[in-house]
Amino acid sequence: MQKKPFISVIVSFFNEEELLPRCVDSICRQCCSDFEVVLINDGSTDNSLDIVNKQIEGFNNFKVLSIKNVGLAEARNIGLQHATGEYITFLDADDAFQLNALNSFTDEAKQHKPDLIICDYSLLSGDGKTELPTKWYTEYSQIETTEEFIKVFYQKRTIETVWGKLFKADIAKSIVFKKGLWFEDRPYFVEFILKAKTITFIPKKLLKIYCRKSSITRRVLGEKRITDCHLIFLEELSILKKYKKSQLFNYGAFKTALGYLIDNYLIQIIDKDEIKNYSEICNRYQSLLDSYKKKIKQENQKMKLKDKLLISALSMPNYIGWNLSNSFFKILKRKRLNSIRTIKNL
Repeated sequence: MQKKPFISVIVSFFNEEELLPRCVDSICRQCCSDFEVVLINDGSTDNSLDIVNKQIEGFNNFKVLSIKNVGLAEARNIGLQHATGEYITFLDADDAFQLNALNSFTDEAKQHKPDLIICDYSLLSGDGKTELPTKWYTEYSQIETTEEFIKVFYQKRTIETVWGKLFKADIAKSIVFKKGLWFEDRPYFVEFILKAKTITFIPKKLLKIYCRKSSITRRVLGEKRITDCHLIFLEELSILKKYKKSQLFNYGAFKTALGYLIDNYLIQIIDKDEIKNYSEICNRYQSLLDSYKKKIKQENQKMKLKDKLLISALSMPNYIGWNLSNSFFKILKRKRLNSIRTIKNL
């Protein structure tokens, strides 16, 4: 009977013939050997599949599954079904592992046997020439349980992606990614940390994350982004209710959603001249802001004074128009605006 691998790496790709080789090469070069790779070809119409098949010739720890195009969430769900490792990690097709990534994950997992491991990462421009700072909190060194971590997760707005993490497989397989939505990582990750018990951290940059022009953060603001941010928020409230954690963490979910509302407003300022259906986007934004405010009342959620003032400020376009409101936010949120602009311009 063939021994099961310790780690399963899940990579989904769709028309990534230019960047997928970099990703796969970073996996092939790993110092560690006790792992498998589940590659999901999500209906690619370019040469991605042919390229990767040639690249992995001679390696017996790769599985390549070709499916019709179903989107990232469902492709990952299929990857989870086919993963056989004790632990699972995800890697996007346009990103890469550092040379010692899987070895570091393996050593940490075998030593402490946690349900979840989180590592630091390098955030790079598309060409890899510019690196942006990432946030690695000192509190991590004191945290051993997910019960402790989730408090920091909501207080600090910790990174919510599934890459840069190693998940205990039995828990990971019991959760599914929400199909058809952007930002599907967040509800998956929230549910995982609610089901998990133990956690450890590796304060090393084990991944290279590249900011591409086609990434969601850098795209011109559209209706899907602002709509899906709201739908993900509602999904998160549902998950917290499912695990009877609403009373403890609903405020964190509302606070996070407010952060997304602010970010989308600021992206609107940056992208204004490029948004073709600008008035429709603005109307949709205000409609979802109204839905957010109604949800506060429905949940009887207490918000802090600063939150209430920000919500009122986001409603200003209804009274003074978008131009004046935008001028106000350029001053109020100058630092955050510049941060978003930096990422979009990489």
